[in-house]
Amino acid sequence: MAKRKFAAEGCLNLYSSEANPLYPSELYSVDHLSGLRDALTMCNLYMITTRRRIFVDPDSLAVTNKTIIGHLLVADDGKWKPIPFCYSLVEAQLDHLGTPVHIETNEAGSYVHIRGTRNPITIPTYAIVATSDCELGAHSDLDVLYVGQGIGRTRQRLAVDRLMAHDTFQQILADAVTHAPSHEVIILMFRFEHAQIFVSSGGDLTLDPSASIEDERHHFRAMTDGTLLQKIDRKQRISLAEAALIQHFQPRYNRTLKHSNFTAKKRLKLLQMLDRLDLTGLVVEVCTANIRSRLRSASCSPAGVMEDMPNELDLTKLGSEAKTWRHTHIAKLPLTNADERNTFLHGTRWR
Repeated sequence: MAKRKFAAEGCLNLYSSEANPLYPSELYSVDHLSGLRDALTMCNLYMITTRRRIFVDPDSLAVTNKTIIGHLLVADDGKWKPIPFCYSLVEAQLDHLGTPVHIETNEAGSYVHIRGTRNPITIPTYAIVATSDCELGAHSDLDVLYVGQGIGRTRQRLAVDRLMAHDTFQQILADAVTHAPSHEVIILMFRFEHAQIFVSSGGDLTLDPSASIEDERHHFRAMTDGTLLQKIDRKQRISLAEAALIQHFQPRYNRTLKHSNFTAKKRLKLLQMLDRLDLTGLVVEVCTANIRSRLRSASCSPAGVMEDMPNELDLTKLGSEAKTWRHTHIAKLPLTNADERNTFLHGTRWR
């Protein structure tokens, strides 16, 4: 029997910071490179991703007018396809470098090394992919292999601390070396510091809400004045984001190694907490616009810019906002109790 508790229902929306990428080998430099650990502060949710390796062609490189120019090499129909790029050096890099005197790549083509009159600088290929002027299309997409968190139960911890001693991560790397040597593994780390509550009175309006007028008022006020958000602490938000993204992408190693799903006991406790707060939906947004890479998995296609956008919206007038939408995945999960209340969430187009 369909039920409706409130005329106005609420949905918890969690949204991420920009992605912070690292090669696996860079994990071991976090405590040694100045400022790197500080830059990853509050990054407690991580994704282990992969794609066909993108190389920098060493014979194409030059530095001219504060810009690195060259070619990225991508696999296309069994051949290496060169894609021109221009990467602008920022003032901090130029101050550190001085006048560039020599430029080269490492043997794997995953870093560009520049020697200067002051100090050398090293630029990872994923940074060139992210910010250079080039057209990579789907070649820059990333397959999500695993979603996890590192926050610490008794002491503060970052995602990088978790990954340094993570059996699943070691197995993923071992499998990659053995079965996919032509691919690269990139770790993405995210902060989930922002949240809001969506309120709607949509759904089946033929159902009479069971809540009293006073309860309705109290619930609406709590959703709109921040009272409900204050009852969901930071650890709970990160765990909810992790569970939603696992459910959304169904990453291979979460399923085969961890059996992570929304029916697990520890996740059911979180859902029951939201149910006690009378929130009936969870929407988690993760954005990779800053690294110019869409996310996908075997069960989840890359996000498209038109997805969830009104048909009458003129995207040509949106500029960078359209780019952000193109690289934003949105995990949408209706949360219901055993009776499955008929709320506005069941009238929403869920993925």
